[in-house]
Amino acid sequence: MITEFCRLNDAIERVSKVINIQLNIERVSLLNAIGRVAAKDVTSPCDIPPYDRSVVDGYAVRAEDTYGASPSNPLPLRIVGEANFDTAFRYSIGPGEAVRIHTGVPLPKGANAVIMLEDVVEDKSTIYVMKSVGVYANVSRRGEDMPKGFTILKRGQTIEPWHVAALAAVGLDEVEVFERLRLCLLTVGDEIVEPSKNLDPVEVLSKGKVFSSTHYLLLCEAKRLGFLEPVHIGIVGDSPHQISNHIRQAIEECHSVITTGGTGPGQRDVVVKAVKEVGSEVVVRGIAMRPGRTTSVAVLKGKPIFMLSGFPVAAYIAFRFFVIPSLTKALGITESRNYVYAKLTRRVVNRAGYTTFVRVKLFNCGTEVCAEPLASTGSGLISTLLESNGILKLPDDIEGYEAGELVPIELL
Repeated sequence: MITEFCRLNDAIERVSKVINIQLNIERVSLLNAIGRVAAKDVTSPCDIPPYDRSVVDGYAVRAEDTYGASPSNPLPLRIVGEANFDTAFRYSIGPGEAVRIHTGVPLPKGANAVIMLEDVVEDKSTIYVMKSVGVYANVSRRGEDMPKGFTILKRGQTIEPWHVAALAAVGLDEVEVFERLRLCLLTVGDEIVEPSKNLDPVEVLSKGKVFSSTHYLLLCEAKRLGFLEPVHIGIVGDSPHQISNHIRQAIEECHSVITTGGTGPGQRDVVVKAVKEVGSEVVVRGIAMRPGRTTSVAVLKGKPIFMLSGFPVAAYIAFRFFVIPSLTKALGITESRNYVYAKLTRRVVNRAGYTTFVRVKLFNCGTEVCAEPLASTGSGLISTLLESNGILKLPDDIEGYEAGELVPIELL
């Protein structure tokens, strides 16, 4: 029986403090690093770019030789050569001189600016400058992108494509990351059936059975996070003994366990009982969140056992807004999430002391982005995830939001 529901933030804090998971470090290629978690800080070993370089095709010049130039007052400069990657450092530009240069080529000695081709007129060995340029105009300075020592990755950061590009830019082809966190999923319920093309859905559902959709939802969501390695270990009935056996095995093989189903206060909701039988300590029994308030957590050997609702939306919300934040906080992982501010089309009301997650549909309304809260809110309605593209979080210390308010929406 759940007698008191823990506030969401308190639950995350409580669980993160008792998790004790040790992840090994491994080295992976850059193309296999997306979504993984950096095991240490990585800094640039050199300046990028390694020298002042032109960012346009044109002429390397001394900026002061162009001052006062205009179409009505063209200033002549003598062309003394053409710089490329092999010859750039051989040239030294003096007063009244210019060197042809291409994009990316190092700036010759003495030059401090580049004038674009379209701003000059060339006549044999002379150019006529039609426009003045300032010092370092059209020049990318040495170290402007990443100076030596620049932090590309911080320990605990999830690696994004731009991190990979930066690592490649400084000549690295591998990076040290933490091993993926192995996550075992166990589906609980006598009524649960594995989907199969060999089964008639009408016949199966008419017998009171339910196809296991929740574990597919969680597996797919977990796979989107590159630092997790989710595994479904099966469907088990409402037998405390069978559930206990599966959890014992899963704890030995995985860093964390998730069960779906059997978390409520009814007689057939036996997961909490089974979890206690394996010697684990229940640290959270019920969370003041909607949907997903029967979400509970136990810890065994420092490894968390997350007990989620069997309803797909409730399990999804608990996984996304409780399980993942608890794990990332405990392991020091920095996870990025995408938000957009949108104008609410109607009022939404919160329950006192609860954190509520509202499914919304985002759409353009004139020059603004609007968020329409879905009318259907059932925690078992998969269709609401199909119809929504964002989640509005109502913290436990507010009564709700009014129509017309700009609110942060987490994108799905």
